[in-house]
Amino acid sequence: MSKLHLLHKATRYIESWILQHRLWTILIAFTLLGVLAYKPAFKKWKQSKAHEISIQAVELMKIGKWTDATPLLEEAYKTNPSDPFIVRACVYYERHGPKNWVLTCHYLRQLVRLGVANSEDKAELSEALLEQGMIKEALEIFESIPTQDRNSAVALEVESQFMRRKGEAQAADDLLRKSLAMNPTEPRNQLKLAIMDMHSSKYEIQQQSLKALWTLARADSNVSNEAIEKIARHPLLTEIQSEELLDLLPKKNNASDALRYEVMSCHLRFHPKLRESILEAEIALNAKSSDIKFRYLCIWLIFEKEYDRALKLLTQDKAISNANLYPIYVETLARQGKWTQLNEFLKTKHLPTTPIDKLQLQARCAHELKEPSTVVREHLIAAQSYASAPQNSKALQSIGGLAEKLGYPDIAIDCLLGMNSKSEPLSEAMVEHILELQRGLEDLAGMITTLRTVNFSQRGTIALAELSVYLKILSGVELETVMDDCDMFRAQGIISADSYDFFKAFAAYRNGDLEALKTTLVKIKPSGLPVNWRAVYAGMLSSIGEQASAFQIGEKIQQTLIMQSEKKILIKAL
Repeated sequence: MSKLHLLHKATRYIESWILQHRLWTILIAFTLLGVLAYKPAFKKWKQSKAHEISIQAVELMKIGKWTDATPLLEEAYKTNPSDPFIVRACVYYERHGPKNWVLTCHYLRQLVRLGVANSEDKAELSEALLEQGMIKEALEIFESIPTQDRNSAVALEVESQFMRRKGEAQAADDLLRKSLAMNPTEPRNQLKLAIMDMHSSKYEIQQQSLKALWTLARADSNVSNEAIEKIARHPLLTEIQSEELLDLLPKKNNASDALRYEVMSCHLRFHPKLRESILEAEIALNAKSSDIKFRYLCIWLIFEKEYDRALKLLTQDKAISNANLYPIYVETLARQGKWTQLNEFLKTKHLPTTPIDKLQLQARCAHELKEPSTVVREHLIAAQSYASAPQNSKALQSIGGLAEKLGYPDIAIDCLLGMNSKSEPLSEAMVEHILELQRGLEDLAGMITTLRTVNFSQRGTIALAELSVYLKILSGVELETVMDDCDMFRAQGIISADSYDFFKAFAAYRNGDLEALKTTLVKIKPSGLPVNWRAVYAGMLSSIGEQASAFQIGEKIQQTLIMQSEKKILIKAL
């Protein structure tokens, strides 16, 4: 074979190899492009499918098929949690189906994160936060809603809750009724209105509320069980209606044990002669039931004050071995007044409880058994110590409430102040409660310290801002700068003109400036002052020689209503 022929053959082989290589390269390139193109296309298809599934879930929810909607929403949200429609569908499920405020918050916060939350979403988020006791965050969210957008049903209802927390019950009721009237056919709104009317002082309105509750109870709605519970407690319920309530309960598939026992208690009230047989039948039915049913049985017996029956079922051994039964057992002993037995029981090792709860019970035992106050204090302070490091606000509030009840306001104050934090500052109501306790101890310095926790720029703190200025002048603290604070508060509209004039006069009195005091006192109308300010006003009048007028005002003041430091000023007028 010639060299030329071999060269030609080699050339053709190389050309063929290059062509095949190029074809494979192109094929691989196209394959890779296909794969790369497939991923986003497939993802887009899945997201589209998730959107369609959420639409199906919404249609199911509209006809009350909440159980069927649940897996669809879970799948849709898992696939595409960034789709606002899917998130809103989840919000609708949590708000109108089996309520879960934690999940409601989660989904509404997701809308905020996505940047698509509107004023209605924010109002709903504020409501969900309020339901969980997150007052500060709820208020911040609500105040971020433009004023013109606060007329929706949800926004009005949330605002009514804020009004109620401030103690303005009538204004809160008016706002709530206005809110409920916007969606009068919504079952939950009908329930809320019926509950409001249930507590009316007018017989006709109470009758109307009972009728509305029966309509809701008989219907197949998501509030029927709540309506049954309210009927069982209704003041106008009759014996015949209690029988119907008992017959209605088995027709409700999702009726809880708690609801069942609520109706049973109602039935007992109307049939006292059957009490023994009903109780024994219920015990025979559930005494050996599952842990949950047995627990509800014991709770019900305690509610019915059947303590001996409860303790016969709920033995000490069961309480020690079961953390769910332990609190019921100790509470039964406490309610029955068996403090010695309870005190001995608490000495048992390895009880299924926390040190905080155990110490609170020991404090109660020591108090009831008339042990020295030092023993009670030791238990309370030890419980406070456990709850403070790390901070456990719920426990601190519980210990504070117990300390106040047992007559140790100083410990109560320390516990309640210990709840304060940057993330969750004390509520206005809590601050007012602490101040009331400190006032009882005449602890002016403590009151001033407590008031330092308040942000006076927030709405609703006028009374606290005025109290802060008043106490500083009364105690002689920060006299050099207190009127600067007062000027700032007045400029911000936080304190009124009348209060400003009073503080100006009081500061002049404290500084011995009688000329300034005379000039300012003439502007003040004593009839509009609180009783303690009126006592101070009478003393100030006396100091400028207006003894007759001072006596006329001072003699009418009930001195038990004012503090010693205020009495010292009042005495000048008498």
